[in-house]
Amino acid sequence: MRPPRPIDSRGRVACIVLAALLGAAPAAAQTGAYVGALGGVTFNTVSSGIVAGNGGVHLGRGLFVIGEVGRIGNVLPRDVADDIEDAEAFIEELTGLPVNLRLTVPATYGFGGVRWLAPGSGRVRPFLEGGLGVAHLTADIDASVGGFPLPEEILDQVDDVDLERNELLLTLGGGVTMGLTRAIALDAGYRYLHVSVEDDAPSIHTSVLYAGIRIGFGR
Repeated sequence: MRPPRPIDSRGRVACIVLAALLGAAPAAAQTGAYVGALGGVTFNTVSSGIVAGNGGVHLGRGLFVIGEVGRIGNVLPRDVADDIEDAEAFIEELTGLPVNLRLTVPATYGFGGVRWLAPGSGRVRPFLEGGLGVAHLTADIDASVGGFPLPEEILDQVDDVDLERNELLLTLGGGVTMGLTRAIALDAGYRYLHVSVEDDAPSIHTSVLYAGIRIGFGR
């Protein structure tokens, strides 16, 4: 068996650099402050995509003050979507004509809250987060019968309904974060979103599975 080759100066430098990177990776974006972005999918409501930008400031003991701004493609409750499909079938049976009824409720939101990172020095660490904010809801309506759009008189009546509103948003969730380098970390998480809609409209409950990236700076 050959004796191990001695490590030259370049090899020693490479080993030191590698050890430093591996040792620093778990601390990535866990102290100081960070900015990041995430993307994911929603369910429980009509499935759609979500994109957002966020940031946070470390207060100590794994606690961050966080903020996020994002957009969800559609937060229409699933039972409302089912009612619309039933109405389509009923009108088609009644008229004998093909009917298209589509309602999309996109939401632009922003919230502030806290994020708690479990103590430890491992590369992968769990976290919990929650916040309060505002969701700006709009409604996009597409309706036709027999391939022809609904008459303007009907659409004018729909336009009189308040289809644009701001509502209270509550979010709770958690996941795991993995440090890649001293400055970069990846997140994978679950989030529950509740939008408290007033009047007689149903409240919105949706869930999000997402992946995100965070870039930290400062210590």
